[in-house]
Amino acid sequence: MPVFQYAGYDAQGRTKRGVVEADSPRGAKQRLRSQGVFVRDISETQVQAVQTKEIAKIPIRQLLQRISVQEVVIMTRQLATLVAAHIPLVQCLSALADQTEGLKLKAVIGQIKDDVNEGASLAAALRRHPDVFPPLYTSMVQSGEASGALDVVLLRLADFLDAQSELRGRVRGAMTYPVVMMAVGIGVVIFLMTSVVPKILTIFDAQRQTLPLPTQALQIVSHLMAAWWWVALILAGIAAYLIRRYISTPKGRRRWHEIALELPIFGPIIRKVSIARFARTLATLLSS
Repeated sequence: MPVFQYAGYDAQGRTKRGVVEADSPRGAKQRLRSQGVFVRDISETQVQAVQTKEIAKIPIRQLLQRISVQEVVIMTRQLATLVAAHIPLVQCLSALADQTEGLKLKAVIGQIKDDVNEGASLAAALRRHPDVFPPLYTSMVQSGEASGALDVVLLRLADFLDAQSELRGRVRGAMTYPVVMMAVGIGVVIFLMTSVVPKILTIFDAQRQTLPLPTQALQIVSHLMAAWWWVALILAGIAAYLIRRYISTPKGRRRWHEIALELPIFGPIIRKVSIARFARTLATLLSS
């Protein structure tokens, strides 16, 4: 279907520019008029659309893969470069779709291009994919469109996301050692309680001596872990599910964050990460 580039005004007298798909210039004007846009100038433009047939051939398993932050950062930088070169937005999105290697991100860009092609703003098209573009991203894009500095805002967004990714990597690196040590400690305790302790307790049973109360408690726990370990797994799964449901509520999320901030090892790290994220986000918003 042909693509037409237009310039006009909305009902409030604000300037509107963009592209629209239609069979003819008359059909394009009628479509824009139904959207409340009064056309001043319209001309056909050559736009290479995203190959929908190619996207349709993508396996569902690959489409379900998560889009990484680095993919979004690269896409944002490329879009900023294209917008700074004064290329129409639909052509920018078409070029991005052709250059993007990630299959799922390619499909998302194709959907965004279609929405923009139908008259939606870039921010509105991005908001339809909240799992890829967070509210901060879409809000800054909206401010960039309103102020006419979309390329500058996109560059700042790319720097912001890149810094956030680096900060997240540092936090994961700092928390890897204590998490690994905790997992190893739990594994050692389970091994001792299910393999070593029962063999030692058989010696006391053979002597038919009265065991102290702590030893009797240890014996009971060891027998339970050896014989009913599957029950413990089921109870742990149920507890994890209930905790996750509770955390999903506003009250539970607030309580969970309060507990996380009070943890002896992880609490200070989480607090510093939150402060750094707040300061970086505020700096990005102020600079825009």
